Amino acid sequence: MRILVAAALLTAGISGQSAAAMTPGQASCPVQLAPKTLGPALVQEMLTYKEGQPGNPESAKALSTVVDVCIKREKVASEQEDAYTKYVIARVSHDELARQFGTMTIPTAVLDRVFGLGPGLANPTPDQITEDQFNVLVSELTKAGVKIDTLPKVTMTMMGSYVAVTGEMYRDMAAVR
Repeated sequence: MRILVAAALLTAGISGQSAAAMTPGQASCPVQLAPKTLGPALVQEMLTYKEGQPGNPESAKALSTVVDVCIKREKVASEQEDAYTKYVIARVSHDELARQFGTMTIPTAVLDRVFGLGPGLANPTPDQITEDQFNVLVSELTKAGVKIDTLPKVTMTMMGSYVAVTGEMYRDMAAVR
């Protein structure tokens, strides 16, 4: 039951104070302020990025505005601004990837469980993902009704991106006090 409540709170964009000391206002500010186009733009850039490619200036400007307003409004300490900036990027990206997976019926709860994503959990970086975890993911997604063999390659890339940004989001939450 607790897991369902926690999942519902995260889905709604409300984050309680767990092991992380981030305030609820700091956690929810990017969700409240990010323009609806920012998440899709960040995910698109993430999925199509090539080394040395410049970022989208409109996305960078929108992101900068969200970060600046949230830092000021939520009184983020200057020594934590870098971690908070990374949190904002990860949070907006995470929420958009979760939204897109919802339209594809890919259960993010499976990704969270298999890779240990969440407050106080492992929240691994991509280089910490093991082959065993990947095999468990394939098995769990198959049990959940996902036909792995028919998924477009980009969906697997999106899963990797989801794991990366979700782990980053929770690590940054823990770093901002």
